[in-house]
Amino acid sequence: MAPIQSNLVSKIYDHQEQLVTTLNKESVGQVTYDDLPDVFINALLSTEDVRFFLHNGLDIPRLLSAIYANVTSSSFVQGASTLTQQLVKNTMLNSNKTIKRKLEEAYLANRIEKLYSKKDILEFYANYICFDGINPGVNQASLKYFNKKISSVTLPEAALLVGMVNLPTYYNPFKNPIPATTRRNEVLDLMVKHHYLSNYQAALAKSLPLDEMLYHNQESTEKSFPFQAYLDIVYEQVKEYSGYDPYTTPMHVYTYLDATLQSEIDLMQQNQSSYLHFDQDLQQFAATVINNENGAIIAAFGGRNYNGKRLFNRAYDMVRQPASTIKPLLSYALAYQYLNWSNMHCLVDTQTFYPNTNQEVHNVDRLHMGELMIDEAIGYSRNTTAVQTLYEVAQHIGMQGIADYLENIHLLDIDKEKVSYAYALGAFAYGVSPTNLAAAYAMLANQGIYKTPLAVKKIVLLKNQQEIIFNPQEKRVLDADSVYLLNSVLENVMKKNFWNINVIQPNDIHVSAKTGTSSFDETIIKTYNYPANAYKDRWLAGYSKNISIAAWTGFDNTQKDQPTYFTPSSNDANIVKLFFKRIMDIAGIPNQTYDMPENIVTIPIVKGSNPYLLPTNQVNKDYVINALFKRQAIPTNYICEPQIDRKVDFDYYVSTDKLTILIPQNFSQIETTENKKIFDYEKIYGEFVLVCELTNSQNETFEIILKQGINDIPLLSKDQYTMKLYYKYQNGHNKGPSQIETFEIKNSFFGF
Repeated sequence: MAPIQSNLVSKIYDHQEQLVTTLNKESVGQVTYDDLPDVFINALLSTEDVRFFLHNGLDIPRLLSAIYANVTSSSFVQGASTLTQQLVKNTMLNSNKTIKRKLEEAYLANRIEKLYSKKDILEFYANYICFDGINPGVNQASLKYFNKKISSVTLPEAALLVGMVNLPTYYNPFKNPIPATTRRNEVLDLMVKHHYLSNYQAALAKSLPLDEMLYHNQESTEKSFPFQAYLDIVYEQVKEYSGYDPYTTPMHVYTYLDATLQSEIDLMQQNQSSYLHFDQDLQQFAATVINNENGAIIAAFGGRNYNGKRLFNRAYDMVRQPASTIKPLLSYALAYQYLNWSNMHCLVDTQTFYPNTNQEVHNVDRLHMGELMIDEAIGYSRNTTAVQTLYEVAQHIGMQGIADYLENIHLLDIDKEKVSYAYALGAFAYGVSPTNLAAAYAMLANQGIYKTPLAVKKIVLLKNQQEIIFNPQEKRVLDADSVYLLNSVLENVMKKNFWNINVIQPNDIHVSAKTGTSSFDETIIKTYNYPANAYKDRWLAGYSKNISIAAWTGFDNTQKDQPTYFTPSSNDANIVKLFFKRIMDIAGIPNQTYDMPENIVTIPIVKGSNPYLLPTNQVNKDYVINALFKRQAIPTNYICEPQIDRKVDFDYYVSTDKLTILIPQNFSQIETTENKKIFDYEKIYGEFVLVCELTNSQNETFEIILKQGINDIPLLSKDQYTMKLYYKYQNGHNKGPSQIETFEIKNSFFGF
């Protein structure tokens, strides 16, 4: 009934079923109960199971307390597993959180308690639990971190080891010293609480700096392992989706690893690539590459200097605000889904406020560009139009619908009711991982079908040859017509080369991509004395038809007096572009395009019209553009000359031989607009003019186009005149409202 350590070992295979690595368990000799020092046993019991010597495998009072705490709290508060239950879970069962598994765990824990002494159980626990997250046994972890056997550890060393047992990757003292120190101190506080230590002893142990405790010259903190960033994702997904750990449960793991691609990325992680080079020591990088056909993760950049195993994987574990990379995925994708936009839609970059607030939306340059075509709005990354668009979408599906969409593409990072319009600009509460962002962009490449990003195809458990298939979940979140229209726009962004985005385009490979930049809060700029134009990180996300990539670069922490920032004049942030192009050069497939759906039609419209207008023969071809529409959204209204309701503001007087008309204001347009104007009736019907229409007693009518200011009109005939002043388009027919005036001239001859 004792946990049995199998001689079988796990093996990992790539996408061609070639062996990648074997997880040989390092053996340093098992320990006996007598080898375990009191400081370790006391720390373990204080933290994990204070009534260990009193229960029979289940700690009923603790279980009831945990149930009450978890029911009455809005978040998970505590667990109730005893050391015996933890031993069963990690050596005999998977970790699936099902009622059946929990009942099996309780039954086996009770059996073990009946068959073995408490000392035997503690001995099993010390030898078979992975304190470092990789190799079984506390002796292995003690040698790894302190270069000494468990029998020789001190109080602060024992507290550190015990603190790591539940989250060894997060509390890895080499990689995450601050959380590790905090956790060590928590264990010491628990030892005081349960009367194993005095406050003075705990304070003395806490005062020892972590760096002075650790043995730094051991291989595992310096050595890099082939494909390790990818393999760490594999191990995490195996445990997440099956409940088994390949380090403790022998199995064969079949993955989607592209060994050629990952080998290139491994060189980049160690700064040994001939294609890109990191100049700043503190600069970090992360990226994920996805095969669009099956949604699989085929390569990952887990971080620079990725040395060791089961590390913090920035490609998979890190979350950062996605900045402007979210704009095509959120505002504009939903606009094509719900607003029936054309690929030649026109937007207006003008002063904009977040809905229901007085907080203004600012563009990065603090300027407005006026009317923009949709590819320009995306290419120039205008914040105003992204917020305007998301607001318009919300009028159709509500903020709940927007939150549901984010959840469907696995980018929801907060409670649904807390999603705000700031999400249109990538200002998420917490952020997204490169893996999830790449998978969301792969959805666009897959015509609106989202596929779960998996690194694992299947596992085969060696104990009983049970095969577990990892099937990616597929869900349509956008219709194919909407995605085709958006893809058409993004292709135009690349062709027009906004902000030099076209440098990432390999020869003959059609790609679409969007960059994103996250700025510092003004308080950080002032406090750290950073340049006013400093920013903290850069994203680039995009796809060809066969692969999708999301890449991030930035800094783990913002440090005062350290160059943990980018500026527009530096090239360090552009490394995301070099990475994207290199991966596309290796893995992209040339000359792949998307077939136009049958429901998409090409219709000529008047450029910039919104709502869309069909042209008449009067419209010059320079103002007509072919646009793509969903068949059900084809425009039906033709352009027509607008009615004019603007009245003339003027004054006049008559002398013996002339009429003088005073025009006090500019009338060159019906309305004034900020910066660029794409659609303008003057382009169709001629200049907007002010006309003076004079009719004499013989019903002869003369039209004079007036200018701003003083207009002198000679009147050399003796006659009575009727005068009308109105606005019109020079080549149009409609006249604005006019004021009728009559006057008489007493001269001997007529002329103009």
